Order: sequence, then C-alpha cells, then structure tokens
Amino acid sequence: MHAHRKRPPLQWSIEGDGLLVEEWSYPSALFTSRPHGVVPVPVAMDLEGMRSDALETVLRTWDEEARGIRRPHVMYLVPIGQNPSGATMSPKRKKEIYDIAVKYDIIIVEDDPYYFLQEGPYSAPTFRQRHTNAEDVESWLSTLAPSFLKFDWQGRVIRLDTFSKTIAPGSRLGWVSANPLFADAVLRVGEVSTQAPSGFAQSMITELLVNHWGFDKYARWLQGLQKEYTDRRDMLIDAIASEFDVFEGVSAPNFLSGARTLCAREKRSSWNAFGYGDEKGKDTWFSFIPPTSGMFVWVRVHLVNHPTYREKTDDPTTLEEKLFVTIAENNLLIGPGWFFSTKLEDETLLEEGDFPGDTVVNGLLHPQANVDDPTGDPADHDPAQYAHFRIAFSSATQSEMKEAMKIFANVLKDFFRA
Repeated sequence: MHAHRKRPPLQWSIEGDGLLVEEWSYPSALFTSRPHGVVPVPVAMDLEGMRSDALETVLRTWDEEARGIRRPHVMYLVPIGQNPSGATMSPKRKKEIYDIAVKYDIIIVEDDPYYFLQEGPYSAPTFRQRHTNAEDVESWLSTLAPSFLKFDWQGRVIRLDTFSKTIAPGSRLGWVSANPLFADAVLRVGEVSTQAPSGFAQSMITELLVNHWGFDKYARWLQGLQKEYTDRRDMLIDAIASEFDVFEGVSAPNFLSGARTLCAREKRSSWNAFGYGDEKGKDTWFSFIPPTSGMFVWVRVHLVNHPTYREKTDDPTTLEEKLFVTIAENNLLIGPGWFFSTKLEDETLLEEGDFPGDTVVNGLLHPQANVDDPTGDPADHDPAQYAHFRIAFSSATQSEMKEAMKIFANVLKDFFRA
C-alpha cells in the first residue's frame, strides 16, 4: 500500500502536493516532478483530452484526510496534439477548464509544443484534397485553436512554447508566457538549475528570425511545417491501411468517448478500402483515433481478443510487455503505453456514485458506452483488456513507415495466433 506523508493543510511547501494531469501524459514532466515529492493526480480523458466534468468531480470530492495531501493547485496538460494520445482540445473545453481553475484556485501550466502542427481531420486518399495555395499569414493564424491565455483574465496560466518542434530539435530553446510574478519565479528557478539556455542556440535562432526571416517568413515556414506534418500523418495511416483491413467502428462511442475510431484487423483483401464494422468484433487487433494535431498516433491493441486473455492463462500486463519486446526484437521501436500512464493503482480518485451510469476504475472514468459488451462478458469491464502504444511520424520517411507497418502486421499476426 502507498502511504502519503501527513502534513498540515496550510503548509505551502510543494513537497507532497498533487499535480493534476491527464490520465496519459508526457513522461518527462512526470519524472521531473516525482523527485520533488509531487504526486500525479490523473484526470480522465476523452476525444479532446482532459474532461472538464471529471476535473470538477476530482476537485469537488477531494478528501484531504483520506488522501494525505491537500487539494492540488497546479495543473499540467498538453492541449494540442496531446502527448501521447494526439487529442486536441476545443476552445469550449478550455473555457470550461479555465472556469474550474478559477473556482478551485488552480494554476494551469499549458505545455504547447505542437501548437503549429494543427493538421485537421484525416481523410482517406480517395477523398483527400490537396491545398496548393497558401493562405495569407493573418488568415492562417486565425484558423489555429486559441491558447488558454485567451481566456486568462486572472493571470493563472503559464504557457510553454518551444522552437524545438519548429526549427531544430537540438536547439533546446523555448519561452514562457505568464504574469510578471510567475515569470520572475521561473527565472529564479532557472538561475539555480539550468542557469540559462545555450548561448549558441540563442544566437543562431535569433540570427535566423531577426536578420533573415522576420515574422512573415517565419509564419510561412510554420505553414509549410503544418502541411509537412499533415502529409506525414496521412502517410502513416495510409501505411496502416496498406497492411491491415481498416474499418470505422460503428459501435457505441468508444476509446476516447465520442471520437471517430478506426479499427484494424488482419489483411483479407489486396486493395485498400475503408469500411465499417463493429469495433468489439473478436477479430479486431487494434484501434486508433486519427490525430488532428501533433506527431503521434495512439494505438490501442485489443488484448481481449488474444487467446490467453479470456482463458485467463496469461496476465494482461505480461501480454503487453511480451508484445512490446517482440516488436522491438523485430527492429521496430514504438512507445509502450505504460511509459505515459499516470494511474495510481492503489488510490481511488472518484467514486461510482459521482457519475451514474459510468464505471470508475482506479479513479478514472469509463463511460458506460465504453464498457458495454454485447456478449455480457465481464472481462470487457476490465481496463487491462487493452495495451497502448505511441507511434511517432515525426522523422520516418514514407518507405520507412511502410516497412514499419509490415513489421507491426507480422508481429500482431503471430501474437494473436499464439
């Protein structure tokens, strides 16, 4: 059992505090906070990332005595192209979360490295339209989702931006937008930790932006980058469709509730076609939601359809680990889901009564539509029936993506026939 250190509720030390995070989150942020004794408090996600209703419930029902820590006052999230799920948050959802932050005095740390990689919905090749004429800069900028800063009338948002995803990964250079009090605190922390960003990187990027590009040319570069990542996203999903039979799930809203879910099973035809079917079919190997931003496809492997799962002869965690190792041994490296998990197995975050009709597992919401099983098998109420993997499309070529999906298909074929 995990025991929290008791401490007075009005103590302002950050050690032992909770950090509100999405149930799947950027691991480096978690690993940075853990040595300081900061406990991740996961909040359920859906199509748009963090759920505002789940956030409200976590904060409203917080029991300091039972948890051993005070109610969290800091939130960390990635709202655009969320890492690892690829979810993108709507302005309406951001406003809802901001209003809750005001109500419960929450500081929002908005980490937005993929902000300019807003690709839009995925379309199958037959229906894909090519955009040849670039929009003028102001028109293009107006199409991008607004930051939490747009709703920040109290100065409680700390926004993190970076050049690493737009100019050069090795630059390790970014900037913070916040009120003067928070900005000064960030500066002081930097003085006793990293001290300062690389002077070489600062001089190179400053020279590029100020003396060569200027604002308009930088914006044009970002437009081109957006298109490049849209093409890469499309190439990866096309590669999946070339190695698997891909169909759109028509069962009740699932995976991340309300999302358009694509499912994949063993290839049965020689041509690529996007059809429709039941995601809960026993021949489904994995499912995913085509991302509209960012650089990741978040794959959910249906362990429930593995022979040993329903026979209960193998632990689901072991199955996931075996699959990850086998994929790696076949020279394909993708991110395993447990690397991004923020779940605390020994802590109940929510109660069943908080969301009538929903199932709450480890404090995370699983809407009733997500766990309905036409066979009535209680195994489908077990979140361990799925393994998760993050596939990045940031640097691979088209041929490498095709080869990667061939490997993935061959491994899954052997895996599900075990």
